[in-house]
Amino acid sequence: QAGIDLVLEVSNKVVACFEIKFSDSPALTKGNHFAVEDMQCGNNFIITYPAGDYRLNKQWQVTDLQHVGQHLDRLGLRASYFKEK
Repeated sequence: QAGIDLVLEVSNKVVACFEIKFSDSPALTKGNHFAVEDMQCGNNFIITYPAGDYRLNKQWQVTDLQHVGQHLDRLGLRASYFKEK
């Protein structure tokens, strides 16, 4: 999908979009916004290192590798073999 680094689909439905940034103050492009609008995805994440976990705006959640698993759990997307032991 143009403008998005990773798109997760379940049963041919887009359930989450991820944009990966190397900055702790991420900026999105018009392409990012257009892509999630076109896919009608409501679960959009910017993964950064290390930026913490906060809402960037109505469409996007900024999260880091430490917190992304919590979001996947909330969406029912994290497989049992990824869960911490």
